[in-house]
Formats: sequence, structure tokens, C-alpha cells
Amino acid sequence: MFDCGGETPHKSVNSYIYTALNKGEELPFKKVQEKPVLIALKSTAKELGLNAQKISAPIAKIAHNKIVHERDLHPFLTYMAINNENLKCYTKTIFHEESSKSPKGMDRWLYPDMVGVRFLHAEWSNENLIAFSKKFDTLPVKLVSFELKKEISVHNCRECYFQAISNSSNEGYLVGRHIDTHNPQLMDLLKRLHASFGIGVIDLRTDEDKSAILLNAKYKEKIDYTVALELSAKNEKFSGFLKSVVDYDPNHQHRYKDEFDEVKKKEELYPNPSLSF
Repeated sequence: MFDCGGETPHKSVNSYIYTALNKGEELPFKKVQEKPVLIALKSTAKELGLNAQKISAPIAKIAHNKIVHERDLHPFLTYMAINNENLKCYTKTIFHEESSKSPKGMDRWLYPDMVGVRFLHAEWSNENLIAFSKKFDTLPVKLVSFELKKEISVHNCRECYFQAISNSSNEGYLVGRHIDTHNPQLMDLLKRLHASFGIGVIDLRTDEDKSAILLNAKYKEKIDYTVALELSAKNEKFSGFLKSVVDYDPNHQHRYKDEFDEVKKKEELYPNPSLSF
């Protein structure tokens, strides 16, 4: 039926069948899948079609989990924040839409996307040292603010960075999904902004457990209490977060589990490291 001359006859046959089917010629073959193209004998097409559906099902599920909104990034940052040696903090999402209303645009950069707290005294085992710090020093607690962006490019870098600066905390981070670290122009700009203002930068990975701090935040001894007061007055979640920080008892950590964002398991966030989404 086909002229299969040449060095690769199997490829010639494939090409002939594909072309003939596209022309509508009558053949004992049938196309059962478009992408990638899958051609089978008509007698087995039904069975292969069912198998193709089974194979594509988990792929569809992964596609459904694409990052659509910035808040889709929050579980990944919560996981990274508690497991990263430089952070080790519990996080809390701040829902700005739940805040008391102000004139349009007034609070545009007031609210961080997420806040975090590191209970340094919970990492100490010496009771005398803890008691000493309470009496003669400030309680060793570190507040962190996070500004999350689905994309950080040369074009929006400055605006994103200055939005992170407006948040009040001991440390502040600008968090971007899959930052292009191979872009010298972008990295140079981030480094210059960091040198001037001290906001750290996090490359958040959603395809594999390899999120990383690109630039460490510079520690500020004092937070801006004016901003913190305004945040607390306008947003119940932030006010509750501060109360949780004050009430936290390292001897009964389980009591406070529900007061911070849930830390998902690694396999829930990264079910298949070889597949990016």
C-alpha cells in the first residue's frame, strides 16, 4: 500500500499514515489522540483511548493547580518560612479586604501580604537565660513582613520593592515566584535596592522544594509602632496576630497551632518534583 523506501522505513510509514488520515482516506487506522499524536488500529482504538484518558487525568489535576492569584503562593511561603534556617517563623495571612474602609488609595501599601514571627526564646533550653532576657532585655521575638508577587521583573521591580519597604517589622522580604536569577539587569537592580533599604529578597519555588533567600533582610532593632498601631486598629487579623505573639508560651506550643497559617506537608505542595506548574 505504501512505498517504504529509504533508510528509515518506519518513519516513512508513520508519515504516510498521518498524511493519509488528514486527507480523509479510508485506512484501518484511527487517530485517538491529538497532542501528542497517537495513531492505532481501529480494532484497538477504543481501548487505547480509555488508557489515554487515564494517563491525562493526573496531568489535568496538576494544570488545575496553576498559580493564578498571589494568595496561591502563601502555602509555599508558609512551608519555607518555618523550615528555612534563617527564618524559622510562623506566618499569618493578612486579608486586607477585611480591614475597615478608608478613602480609596489611602491604604494601598499599608498592609503586608503576610506577617511572620520567630520566637527566639522558644529555641533556648536554659530557663535562667530566658528569665534574664525577660527582666533585663527585650523579649527575643522577631517580626517579619512579606510582600508576595507572582512575577518580579525589571519593569515592576522598583514598585514591588517600595511596597515591601512600607511595611513595618524587624525584617522585611519581597517574595517573587521563580525570580530570573540569570537576568543580570534584574539582579543588579535588586542588589542596589537592598544595599540602600535592606529589604530581603526570596525566590519562591512552586515546582520543587528549592525556595531560597537571595538577599538577607537587614535587621531593624525597632519596628514602626505608628504603622503597627494603624494596622492593628484597621485589621482584626493583624491585631489577633499581635495578641498571639504576646500570649505565646514555648512550653505549650500546640495551643497556638491554629492561630497561625497551616504548614502543609512537603508532599502536598510538591507531589511530583519533576513536573513544573
